[in-house]
Amino acid sequence: MFMFGYILSIFFFVFISDVSSAAGCPRLPEPEDGHIKYNSQLSSGTYEDGTIAKLWCELNRKEGPMYTTCVDGYWDPPELAKCERKGPKRRRFASAHVDLANIS
Repeated sequence: MFMFGYILSIFFFVFISDVSSAAGCPRLPEPEDGHIKYNSQLSSGTYEDGTIAKLWCELNRKEGPMYTTCVDGYWDPPELAKCERKGPKRRRFASAHVDLANIS
């Protein structure tokens, strides 16, 4: 009888610890021309089950999902749409020094 109680207590401990340590989802890679917003905070390096991630593109996006949800340690769907720029890339202008003394 003692052995049965011992085995039962080990089984209970393993089962409870397995349920309470459900894996979260890792941070998604940041898009080149956008960012991702999550509806919960990062905890211990992962997002908890049920977290929703939304893609925000600076200008345009290709076909694909804008949202994904953390389910049992995986993002569903596993990938978001890609952000893209239409037309030429914007250039940042460097400040130019103009010598007004040489202008006639």
